[in-house]
Amino acid sequence: MKKHFAKLIALLVAVLMICSALACSAVDSNPTIGKVGKVKLDLNMYYSRYQNYAQYLSYGVSGATIAAQIKNELIVYGVALDKCYKLGFDKFTDEEIAEIDAQLDESIKSVLEGYKDKIDKSITDPTEIYNAEMKLFKAELKKNGMSYKAYVKSIRNSLEENYMLDKLRAYSDAEITITDDDIDAFIQEQSITDMENYQDPEKILDFYSAYTGYQQGSGMIPLYNPENIFFVKHLLVKYSSTKEDAAVPTGGAQGKNGVWDLEGFEKITEVMNYLKSEEATLEGFEELIAEKGEDEGMKQDGFKDTGYIMNENFISKYSDGFGYAAMKLYFGRDWEPAEEEEEEDTENPGEETENPGEETEDPTETEAPVESSEPDDATDDPNETEDPDETGDDDEDEPKYTVGYFTVKDADGNDVTVVSVETTYGIHFIVKSGDLTPGHVTINTEGHDDPEWVKIKEYRTNSVLEEHYNENLKKWQSETKIKFNERYLTYLETQLGLTSTHTPSSEPRASTCA
Repeated sequence: MKKHFAKLIALLVAVLMICSALACSAVDSNPTIGKVGKVKLDLNMYYSRYQNYAQYLSYGVSGATIAAQIKNELIVYGVALDKCYKLGFDKFTDEEIAEIDAQLDESIKSVLEGYKDKIDKSITDPTEIYNAEMKLFKAELKKNGMSYKAYVKSIRNSLEENYMLDKLRAYSDAEITITDDDIDAFIQEQSITDMENYQDPEKILDFYSAYTGYQQGSGMIPLYNPENIFFVKHLLVKYSSTKEDAAVPTGGAQGKNGVWDLEGFEKITEVMNYLKSEEATLEGFEELIAEKGEDEGMKQDGFKDTGYIMNENFISKYSDGFGYAAMKLYFGRDWEPAEEEEEEDTENPGEETENPGEETEDPTETEAPVESSEPDDATDDPNETEDPDETGDDDEDEPKYTVGYFTVKDADGNDVTVVSVETTYGIHFIVKSGDLTPGHVTINTEGHDDPEWVKIKEYRTNSVLEEHYNENLKKWQSETKIKFNERYLTYLETQLGLTSTHTPSSEPRASTCA
């Protein structure tokens, strides 16, 4: 809530500065900057979208690109809402009004939850608690220049608009019919398309994106698997600090890229002692992954059962060192990357980064022996190897990556290798957890009750409906009058740092802001 009000204050200050520059005779704290059909677009709408994208300026995205994106979003919003008015979706039934009222009540109750710990603990009556919370909320609204009535009106308007837009989407969706036979035909066609794409070495990374999207529930299963795709699970124990001058905590340990506190070092010791024991099993190690692992991805439904997909071409998708150690589980200890390949410290296993350049806290990097601040004979170096790998340049005294090897037994008594590797995040204990059978993926289309068929139908249906809705938006936009106060918009973009140059002659001069 405080963050919301801080943004509101910043917005109002910006508005006052801009209006002052525009020589407004009567300052409007939320002036109209454009109109799409009968829908007015105001400064609040622009600024809220600006806040969503402003961070990308630091990633090298140009202000012009962000400004164009904001303007396009406002146009799409205006076109859709204007179509709602044309179709009469702003006329609500008594049942719809009751539903909106209920949503409004829930929204306000949710806000008041934030004041629960601020009221007098001696108040126990539910009605009195509600009144006390409401009093604090209204006081904070007033402090920030907003009345409770205005707040409620704003929330109701948003709820009504969302309701209208939902009806518009249903209106568009009703124009499309997708049969089970359509899905069967799509599966056949997509299977061929996937084979052509994923057999192409230049498109192998597309498979990584498609499959991890499938694991995360945001896409359908790829219908063709390339060769040498396997899965890995890992147990990560993160550094307690990665600062260069970080002191080793009492009872902790020094790593190559950071330090562990006592709790982390004890966890590493427990895992290593188990892996070195004669009783170590794959099932027991997987239990340790669930209990001791600090990678949140390994706790997600899409990854905890199968693990992360791995392939020689996917190494750059994981942090430096993780992929290197994982590949030795598949090809053996003698495997080394081709000389022209170079690993890059990028992102979490199985998760594509949304904000380029933003560091995440998860798998993979390089490794080194652990040095305890209080020597303990109970454990050896976490990455101790039986046969040190000779990687890196010949003139280096130690390998670029130190990989440790352990052996556990699976349910059938077969040996299974677990490797350890230290990275910029901590130490990882990695095990190969499965393979993907290369070739076409078989989907049972008989009866249309195969779980994967059902998922494909849902994915394909949503894709077709989304595409149709976007086509409708383009058509509706061509039928709608769109007008922006371009001089005002240009000046606004300049004030927000979305344009690189600005001269006094470009400042709009008008008696009003609309």
